[in-house]
Order: sequence, then C-alpha cells, then structure tokens
Amino acid sequence: GLSITLICESKGKPLPDPVLWTKDGGELPDPERMVVNGRELHINPLNRTDNGTYRCEAENSIGLNSAEYVLIIHDPNTLAGRNVPDHAVIGGIVAVVVFVTLCSIILLGRYLARHKGTYLTNEAKGAE
Repeated sequence: GLSITLICESKGKPLPDPVLWTKDGGELPDPERMVVNGRELHINPLNRTDNGTYRCEAENSIGLNSAEYVLIIHDPNTLAGRNVPDHAVIGGIVAVVVFVTLCSIILLGRYLARHKGTYLTNEAKGAE
C-alpha cells in the first residue's frame, strides 16, 4: 500500500523539541501504522480512515506553535469509475436477460393468440 510522511518544520532558540502530533483534535488512532519519529509522522499503509486534520505542535521555553495538514485520501478505483462490484455487474446483466426474455414471451404469446383463429380460418377457407 501507499504511505505518507508529514514533516513538522519548526525553528527557534532553543530548538522546539519534542513535536506532538494529533489527528482531528485527539491522539493518533492507530499507533502501529502512525509512527512518530522526531518531527516526522509516518503513516503506512494509508487507508480511507486516515482522512482528517493532522496537527503538529512544537514548543520551547519561549512559546508554542502549531501547523495543520488536511489529509484527503481518494480511492483510485472510485476516481476511475471502476468501483463497481462484480456481483452488481452480473446482477445487471441477468436482469436485462430476464427482461428481454419476458418481453419476448409476452410478444410471442400475443402473436400466437392473434393468429390462432387465422390458421383455422385459412384451413376452413381452403376446404371449401
């Protein structure tokens, strides 16, 4: 899967350390995939639940500063219009086949019902 690294750039004297990372105002929800290494937040692998606002806070004896990243993850299959499950496609094909078959049966039945008497009439006319 794909991964991403967010970097918290901070300057100051003394250099702000450590950096605190949060997601949507709370703790990072998945510490196994979301690993903080110094000023960097590594997320591996990415998934759609990682969408959100990531905030890094850096503090030293002079003050506190923060920055935010808004992470939006798109499913590439959705963007390409290929996110249709196979069973949905098969179901659609079966529905079309059933519809065409029913229409054919109805039309054939109406045709035979209309012409049933015609055959008898023609035979009767030929016998006369």
